[in-house]
Amino acid sequence: MALALIVGVGIGLAAIASALVQRRVQRAAYALVATLAFALTISVAAAAVVRGGGGSVEPFARAILGQLQPGDQLAFFHADDRQHLALLFYLPHQLPMVEPVSEQAPCTPPRPGLFLISPAQWTEQPCFRDGGWTEVLRGGPLIGTERSQWLVLARYAGAPAAPGAP
Repeated sequence: MALALIVGVGIGLAAIASALVQRRVQRAAYALVATLAFALTISVAAAAVVRGGGGSVEPFARAILGQLQPGDQLAFFHADDRQHLALLFYLPHQLPMVEPVSEQAPCTPPRPGLFLISPAQWTEQPCFRDGGWTEVLRGGPLIGTERSQWLVLARYAGAPAAPGAP
């Protein structure tokens, strides 16, 4: 879309310059109006695509907010929040990025709470199924279903009790 805008405006500017060199002011005015109309059409279309993509995560954001209980803290757990800027727009506050407490405990966040985790990491790490974690929901954008932009919302209640512990 950007290439079409650049090429279209370039052709329009060339037509305007050509008309002005030939001293045809009326033709230059028509070229100017046509160039502006073309640029406006492409810009509006591009904005609609961006707004549609951002709006497609609103149902997932509402589902996340529906799962929050008083006192819950929501954060990204070892996930790149830059891929989810549209989601952040619909959540009420800035979400922190939380890393595991150590390399030996890759599934242990520093505190209990609700966490947004990439589905690949959720599936690949067996420690997410040890009893301390509960999957709450999965979701992502409804438009442009790139699985890389999907997330798992999971609750971490703390480390599970050791076998044989009272």
